[in-house]
Amino acid sequence: MNTYADYNFYVSDYLCSREAKIQEKPFEYWSKMASMRIDEYAFGSLHTATKLPDVVGLCCCEVAEKLYEFENAKGDNGLIVKSYGNDGETASFATSGMTEGTLSGTIKGIVRRWLANTGYLYCGGGMDAKP
Repeated sequence: MNTYADYNFYVSDYLCSREAKIQEKPFEYWSKMASMRIDEYAFGSLHTATKLPDVVGLCCCEVAEKLYEFENAKGDNGLIVKSYGNDGETASFATSGMTEGTLSGTIKGIVRRWLANTGYLYCGGGMDAKP
């Protein structure tokens, strides 16, 4: 499976001198996961394009960061840690805000924001359906 962004694109084009949330080694994994999520909304149209516009890579980077943040916010029990105190080992867990459902809605919003005007989110048939 191809990914829509590599680490060099992430650092140079997406971040624009901001600090990277994802380091180089794990970025390949998160980019792949993001690309799969983008494909859910693009109905396979990205696979047939000869050259993808930069907005697809930018979208991939933002989705990858969101997936990475979500995964790293989880505690050992798989729940999202809201706060933690090591004096007596206490933790409270979020019950809303970063659930799988909320994450899916957030990713859908990211994909729509970046790709809404590209034609890649169109699920109809025909040769003219793809840019």
